[in-house]
Amino acid sequence: VVSDGAADHIGHGHAGDPPTAVTHAVIDAIGTGHRHIDTRILPVDNHRAVLVVLRDLQGELRLGVTMAGDDLLQAAADAAVRAIVPQA
Repeated sequence: VVSDGAADHIGHGHAGDPPTAVTHAVIDAIGTGHRHIDTRILPVDNHRAVLVVLRDLQGELRLGVTMAGDDLLQAAADAAVRAIVPQA
């Protein structure tokens, strides 16, 4: 579920690993036509970051990254939103 402040949007995603499935669900929920390129979990010091790489409708790569904290799936969702809506 992705909220834009006015409404909640539900998306569905399937993939071989949960963070990638969440990325697909965010893309589906927002409905902008972005194409998933990669979702990576990266070690950073003693923490984890999630990097999401998407391609927009103009063919440009869009990156989103966030620190994972205790919730890897929420971090994947946040990184996907940041890739789609850079000011998020």
